[in-house]
Amino acid sequence: MVQCATDEMEFGRDFGKDIIGTASVWKCDLLGAPDSCEYFIKDFRLSKLCEKIPEKNQAWTTFVEAFDPKLTCPIKKGKYLVTQQVKEDVFRFFPVPTGLWKVKGGIIENGKMVFCLDFHAKVFESKQ
Repeated sequence: MVQCATDEMEFGRDFGKDIIGTASVWKCDLLGAPDSCEYFIKDFRLSKLCEKIPEKNQAWTTFVEAFDPKLTCPIKKGKYLVTQQVKEDVFRFFPVPTGLWKVKGGIIENGKMVFCLDFHAKVFESKQ
């Protein structure tokens, strides 16, 4: 099964090459009840983000390849259309059980948070 997600992402300024990516991920029940949420990944940091962006066969590869214009480093100011096909193979990096998933991510440059991302995704089985 293939699902498509499309969104627009805007970077308000250029980012240099010395940036760090951050992420925290929570898994909640399908209703997203706050008391059901638990950390799946807490305070993940990826240094040398610019070196990692072009890498193939990584958990982030399909996300990075979904950018138009192409996402390169240093990251240029502007609007990017992100159209991503979500296929089962994206889950080969870690299991993603049914639930509401919450992700908060960001980019740190020179010790300051300069970009943040917050999104939710529902994962459930479809009976056909």
